[in-house]
Amino acid sequence: MVLNPASEPIQLDVGCPGLGFGGPSWPVLDGNHRLAAAIYREDEFISAQVSGDLDHAFELFQVDCEEPGFKTLSDDSISECTI
Repeated sequence: MVLNPASEPIQLDVGCPGLGFGGPSWPVLDGNHRLAAAIYREDEFISAQVSGDLDHAFELFQVDCEEPGFKTLSDDSISECTI
């Protein structure tokens, strides 16, 4: 994965604190190895599919997943962005 990066984004669940669910103890649902490889390669950005409260995702990562340049999937609670 370090030498041959995967093109799929990692999947994160940031939870919905407003509904009493702060998220799982580890937010990476899929892509732990892709995340580790990106960190090892010192990638400037990591593509991620974020589920949960997107305002909370902004608080965590300082990335607005609803910016015009990003693709929003059909489910309003899931957005694809680069973190």
